[in-house]
Amino acid sequence: MGSAMKEAALAVGLTAVLAAVVVLTVNAGGDDGGPEFVMPTAAPSTPVATVDPDAPPEALGEQLANQNGCFACHTTDGSASAGPTWAGLFGSTRPLEGGGSVTADAEYIERSIRDPQADVAQGFQPIMPTSFGESLSDDEINALVAFIETLN
Repeated sequence: MGSAMKEAALAVGLTAVLAAVVVLTVNAGGDDGGPEFVMPTAAPSTPVATVDPDAPPEALGEQLANQNGCFACHTTDGSASAGPTWAGLFGSTRPLEGGGSVTADAEYIERSIRDPQADVAQGFQPIMPTSFGESLSDDEINALVAFIETLN
């Protein structure tokens, strides 16, 4: 098996493990009135592929979301999951845990990727991995923001 195939297989496996940990963590406290979601039962339906750096930013963002397991917790169709849906997110006003609210603009979404515990959306646990701010380049984060913006 080639190195790229091993990395892809590892990424899929880690995504499945992360999804299971998230579900167990969120469900451990019982019914607290938070959003309900269904635990993923299989690997993502979109195969993990090499990211095309020449793709338009929004297409690159979608590829990166697939590659980094974002869809284990975030949806693009408005359905409930462990993390906030990205459908209709961009430009909306979102209430935050602990009070207050924020406009989900490019700055907020970028901050949520770099420091996900800074502004946790109301009704969600602070479970997003904090490593994306270090593992993704500025261009990759901007591409993710561009992709999320297209989901309005």
